[in-house]
Amino acid sequence: MKFLKDAKFSSDSENLDIRLRPEYNVGNALVVRVDKEINPEKFVDYPEGYTVQSYVSKGSDYPSVEKIVKNKITGMYKITYTLMDKAGNPVNGSDGQVVIRSLNIYFYDPTPVLESIDKVNKKIKDGNYSNGDEVKKELDKIRVDIERPKEIPNIKEFLSKVDMEEKKLKVTDTTAPEAPSVNDTEVGSKKVSGKGHEVGNTVTVTFPDGKTATSKVDEKGNWTVDVPEGTELKVGNEITATETDMSGNKSESGKGKVTDTTAPEAPSVNDTEVGSKKVSGKGHEVGNTVTVTFPDGKTATSKVDEKGNWTVDVPEGTELKVGNEITATETDMSGNKSESGKGKVTDTTAPEAPSVNDTEVGSKKVSGKGHEVGNTVTVTFPDGKTATSKVDEKGNNYKNEKLLPNTGMKQEGKNTAFSSIIIILMASMLFINKRRKKENKEI
Repeated sequence: MKFLKDAKFSSDSENLDIRLRPEYNVGNALVVRVDKEINPEKFVDYPEGYTVQSYVSKGSDYPSVEKIVKNKITGMYKITYTLMDKAGNPVNGSDGQVVIRSLNIYFYDPTPVLESIDKVNKKIKDGNYSNGDEVKKELDKIRVDIERPKEIPNIKEFLSKVDMEEKKLKVTDTTAPEAPSVNDTEVGSKKVSGKGHEVGNTVTVTFPDGKTATSKVDEKGNWTVDVPEGTELKVGNEITATETDMSGNKSESGKGKVTDTTAPEAPSVNDTEVGSKKVSGKGHEVGNTVTVTFPDGKTATSKVDEKGNWTVDVPEGTELKVGNEITATETDMSGNKSESGKGKVTDTTAPEAPSVNDTEVGSKKVSGKGHEVGNTVTVTFPDGKTATSKVDEKGNNYKNEKLLPNTGMKQEGKNTAFSSIIIILMASMLFINKRRKKENKEI
């Protein structure tokens, strides 16, 4: 087979030679693909004005390059080049011998490797892989190595490399995480927290005023953000949060509320005068509800006004007795109920002066009328001695069952009159003093 080629060096007989071109020299051998047309002439350089003739052999086998390509024959062979002149005759060198060059030639078929590479590239193109571009770059390197090998190619090893790169492909995660939970946040709190679903995911929290804050899900699945400067959280406000994973998949929104779970302090209850029709006291937050419980179990409610006061009417049929306890609780707008505040039913109003019946001289008893069963009547005699009695259940009469004290004085009519006057004066003074105390207390 004869080929024509432009010379690469001088045709001087001393330089007549056939040389393997460096780009095809792989370990002093030719490495040639059998999946394309083979032109042996392009693998070597020779003098200008000459041609080369070549044949391939292995032992007694002399396959043509056409047959090698057609049957994709692979393996190590020998190729022999002969330098020919323009007339088609072998050329002798300076030593008188025909110029011949024999070279090892390795035929290989890269088709299985190239097809495998194309298959993986198609997989990357049609699929959704997070590292698809990285794998594709490695496959491009393998393609270059198999098409222009720098050593005798081992097809099995190349196929193994392609298979390894395919196994490196990571399917892109397109599944969004579940919505994170958002803990209810106490009004006035400076932090918002909750639970995420995967360590390292990003949680984005949106506040009622549109401001946002971000956090990472920690190793225990928790996340926490600070409330942005200037953001005011009010009871009932909604706070939302989304979770985004490493692949950029974003969850639906989790929601939490701004709550108030702190009960107010117990309201104060003013002591209530027996016979009063109203009970009053002090609350802690305007608009809170005060519930008053009376000794008979009946209740009444009121709102804390702008001055912090509250007042309720005593229920119809409820009788307040001295010493009775009245309780009150305060409930805020979030339903948080306080402990009970307590007040007493008191009696600070002095009774009217008791009447004193005229006492017959020589009598051993003094009697009269009181105003309330059980009250104590103290009788003072002209000599300063005293005696006491209780107002009984019948007509509020009282009488001293004891003998008159031995005053050492004659019991004359004028003494009886004087005794009556003393009792009346003392009862009047007691009434006036109690009235003044009451007035001072009310002031």
